[in-house]
Amino acid sequence: MFAQAAAQGHAEAQHSLGYCYQHGQGVARDLATAVCWYARAAAQGLAAAQNHLGCCYYYGWGVARNYHKAVGWYARAAARGHAAAQRHVGVCWDQGQGVPRRDHAAALDWYSRAAAGGDVVAQLYVGGCCEKGLGVAKDPALAAGWFRKAAESGDDAEAQYRLAQCLFKQEGCLEEAAAWLAKAAKQG
Repeated sequence: MFAQAAAQGHAEAQHSLGYCYQHGQGVARDLATAVCWYARAAAQGLAAAQNHLGCCYYYGWGVARNYHKAVGWYARAAARGHAAAQRHVGVCWDQGQGVPRRDHAAALDWYSRAAAGGDVVAQLYVGGCCEKGLGVAKDPALAAGWFRKAAESGDDAEAQYRLAQCLFKQEGCLEEAAAWLAKAAKQG
């Protein structure tokens, strides 16, 4: 079904077909073919496809690893408000990959945009920046707030664990810390 619509130029179908090839869902796994379909959809401005194409370049899935191209595709999707792409741009700044230099303040800016868009991993990263003083002054209370926001999503064990750590350091919060630690432990 996706193949016919994709061949007719439908960007969503092209993206979906790329995803199927990337993950071997209904077709044999073929990363190079996934990249081709992502590229077609990305060229039409579909932010999800731009983000996935960025991932292909970042990790070298079906193409040669190229951080500069990865950042370029991530940035296009990020400009359209794609939260995961905004987080990915932040990671590139954080690691100094595909950008002029490593810049924690720029990374935090992108993480904050993604976090505001509801990206749970970005919320965790903002908390980590606040906790460690990366791109911002150390602020344990602000870090705990971001860890809480991510932990309350219900399925991020790392955020639950990090929140528990913050709470253990606060006076009178041992019971709540233990509860969050138990939630994280249940997820492995």
